[in-house]
Amino acid sequence: MSAFKLDGRTALITGGASGLGKGMAQCMLQQGAQVVLTGRREALLRETCKELGHGAHYVAADVTRTEDLLDLKNTLERMGMHIDILISNAGVHLKKACTSVCKEEFLRLLDTHVLACHELVRLFAPPMCQRGQGCILLISSMTAFMGMPNVIAYTAAKSALKGMVCAYSSELAPLGVRVNGIAPGWIDSPMLTKPCRRRSTQGPHSPAHTPGFIRQA
Repeated sequence: MSAFKLDGRTALITGGASGLGKGMAQCMLQQGAQVVLTGRREALLRETCKELGHGAHYVAADVTRTEDLLDLKNTLERMGMHIDILISNAGVHLKKACTSVCKEEFLRLLDTHVLACHELVRLFAPPMCQRGQGCILLISSMTAFMGMPNVIAYTAAKSALKGMVCAYSSELAPLGVRVNGIAPGWIDSPMLTKPCRRRSTQGPHSPAHTPGFIRQA
């Protein structure tokens, strides 16, 4: 028996072409939702939607560009889609000693994880509030709860998201919009495996689950 059903719902997933975003899209499609994936790599988005099959759509956009997000919102409106579920999943990684991370590198991670998330909420939460229902999911990280070396900018960004979940909830929950966060551990995805390959000589790390594990949990 299914734990939940999403018939008639539409989910917007940023960073949905691969990794955790793709895994969540598969899960939601299986439960009856249609999904809209967004990201910068249009060819990969197209390939992923073809693989996912019926109910999967995509709109290419760079979440760090407000103009792209406005175009995304307008495109979805022209398609007759209203977003019931917003998943802010897009992210970038930086594995580097804390004293070597420059201001520009730090800001790049904050821009992608934190500011882009707020722009998404700013654009897509108001219609949810008007309808009196909706769900917003922010992807934080275990780094927001435990210290890990060489990920200072990533930790700061993911810790900010943890706090934003609480702040958004305090304002949006009374209007019928649920805001939750997920803090995954190791996920076997391109964002993890690329930096880990570069540092593979420094010993093993904790085992990573695949995105498919999310669907079975």
